[in-house]
Amino acid sequence: QWTIQQKLVPSTRVTNENFGGAVRISPCSSYCVIASRFGSKVHVFLRSGTTWTESSILEHSSPITNDRFGFEMSYDGLNVLVGANGSNATGEKSKGSVFVFNQLYTKTDGSGVKLLKSGNLNFTFFGIL
Repeated sequence: QWTIQQKLVPSTRVTNENFGGAVRISPCSSYCVIASRFGSKVHVFLRSGTTWTESSILEHSSPITNDRFGFEMSYDGLNVLVGANGSNATGEKSKGSVFVFNQLYTKTDGSGVKLLKSGNLNFTFFGIL
């Protein structure tokens, strides 16, 4: 029989952020990565025994309105890929981007490396994984 171990709640909340819209757990089950699809943040929780504690908040350094950072996400136990399908480069419309965060290499501002799709195709929504 399954029982609830703990309810995970982010340390910072935003109205209508859709916390839990994307959830991934590490292969060893010691990390849980949870996206807020409309809150522009991804929360990392660390498990010790039966207790989960928020250990990191992943966000990019230049969020824009409706960038949908966290709308899609992937995690392999070391790298977190966060889609932001509404994120744009200057003058582009909904081209999208993917941010890569690595557990061993973390920038001091908590931001990741931003990947952009090449070419001039507007409305391609790159970042939907």
